[in-house]
Amino acid sequence: MACLPARSTTAQRPSSTAVLLSSICIPRSSLPASGVVKGRLPSNCYLVQDILKLAGKISTLRKAKGWSHDEFEDIAGLHRAYIGAMERGEKNMTLKTLKTVADALGVRVRDLVEDL
Repeated sequence: MACLPARSTTAQRPSSTAVLLSSICIPRSSLPASGVVKGRLPSNCYLVQDILKLAGKISTLRKAKGWSHDEFEDIAGLHRAYIGAMERGEKNMTLKTLKTVADALGVRVRDLVEDL
């Protein structure tokens, strides 16, 4: 599975994110037997960068409102663990979930995805 060339090479995330996102950009056959990729995410993939950008926007907007994961859980109706994984870029949200998050944050879906 090939990735598009990178827009930049500055995206860094913990290896747990790389493992989850690896199926998007890296063939499973290229992962070590343990399934753990150490170091940087494959920053040469547009999709990975976009997921991490979106995750950062959601986290920034939530924090700007002064909400904890628990408070955001109550407002958005999503599980706290899901919110944490979403903000780390470990979840590929459906459009329905993205709309739910945008509504809870008081923004439009367009505002969340316009710079991706």
